[in-house]
Amino acid sequence: MTLDIRIPIGYFFTLIGAILIVFGLVSDRAIYERSLGINVNFWWGSVLLAFGGYMLAMAFRDLRIPIGLVFAVLGIALLVFWVFSGQEAYYISGMNLNVLWGQVLLAVGIYLVWTGFRGRRKQ
Repeated sequence: MTLDIRIPIGYFFTLIGAILIVFGLVSDRAIYERSLGINVNFWWGSVLLAFGGYMLAMAFRDLRIPIGLVFAVLGIALLVFWVFSGQEAYYISGMNLNVLWGQVLLAVGIYLVWTGFRGRRKQ
């Protein structure tokens, strides 16, 4: 039996990302004054959680389609929420980070579903 290195990496990044997201949601807004009011813990936690989920999806190839659908639905939900919520958007170099994050999740979800339906390549 061999250990796929993507499994512990995926679990590690998923756990750290979840911890950062929870901390970002429950922490006081005053600590984000130095970062221009951007909730850095929440956004980096989201990035780490997505990377961990992606690594786990690559490790468990049979679950690519369901995990890809979850990523795609989360991406669409974030896009709909940020477009219609009217909340303040975070811009860096002219890019709306709120909408960009939804687009990235949607793209990763579509990729996972596509590779799940395509199957394994013959080597």
